[in-house]
Amino acid sequence: MTVTVGAYEAKTRFSELLATAAAGEAVVITKLGHPIAQLVALKESTSPVETTLSALAGIRAAAQPGPDSLAELIHAGRRV
Repeated sequence: MTVTVGAYEAKTRFSELLATAAAGEAVVITKLGHPIAQLVALKESTSPVETTLSALAGIRAAAQPGPDSLAELIHAGRRV
């Protein structure tokens, strides 16, 4: 269901209309009887930081462990 209100009424009932939009209903704001705006709730999304951290966690999980010490690294690099 869509709620339709005039611009003046939207200004005076803004907090109530925000709650209506957050509940999932669209609010159409009109001026002189013509629709000019629509107030809707935003979809849940992850922030860029959360997305990046998830990607890094996946990379770390897929990475192969290397030598535990510098001596092992040097020994692995020598060809006998």
